[in-house]
Amino acid sequence: MRHIREVLRLHHSVGMSQRAVVRRRRPEWAQRSNKSGSGKPARAKEPTCSGLPAGKTLHSFDFEAVPMVSKAQVSALAAGDGWLGKGANLLLFGPPGGGKSHLAAALGLALIENGWRVFFTRTTDLVQKLQVARRELNLEAAINRLDRFNLVILDDLAYVSKDQAETSVLFELISARYERRSMLITANQPFGEWNRVFPDPAMTLAAIDRLVHHATIIEMNVESYRRRTAIERKRGPGRPPEHATSKTRAD
Repeated sequence: MRHIREVLRLHHSVGMSQRAVVRRRRPEWAQRSNKSGSGKPARAKEPTCSGLPAGKTLHSFDFEAVPMVSKAQVSALAAGDGWLGKGANLLLFGPPGGGKSHLAAALGLALIENGWRVFFTRTTDLVQKLQVARRELNLEAAINRLDRFNLVILDDLAYVSKDQAETSVLFELISARYERRSMLITANQPFGEWNRVFPDPAMTLAAIDRLVHHATIIEMNVESYRRRTAIERKRGPGRPPEHATSKTRAD
């Protein structure tokens, strides 16, 4: 709910004049219909073709460390039928080290195993490739090629620099996939801080509107797994502090 309130606040702050700019007509290539239909696709290629990091599975994901993530909800998302067929999105928020990338990759692998086509990439890597495509006057074709994937996973959105060239190609990708193809995005910052990613308030609002219109939002606000592991390693073997025997005081 906090993220939805931030979207409403952004609507108010941008104002009607900027929102008129947001509603400008999308390019014809971004409005084309889904030629492959909305049904479940044929069996996908091997997972190694998707860009997924190795070893990130739902089986190895520590659900106990992230209690706000429901196993039942994740299982439903892993099936894919309830959202990928509709071009809906999944947004994972939380501080670094909370398991967002692991969960995103694990869901991607499960979806591939269920016959969907998935592409996983760091946001900065894809944005750089799209920038090159734009310079070569090939951006439309580059975005079109991503249409063969039912789901594009953009990991670490917040690390895109606040640069007009970078954020504009990212916005065009979001706009092109809107209501047609799904996206899974992980981000450290809540919507209220996305002005650090998109330099223009109208573009920020437009990107958020398209992403949340048909979206599931999961907030993973937990302590960093890496920090937790480092503390435990430094502490060394022995009983955890909460189970240690306290020193007996003299009467």
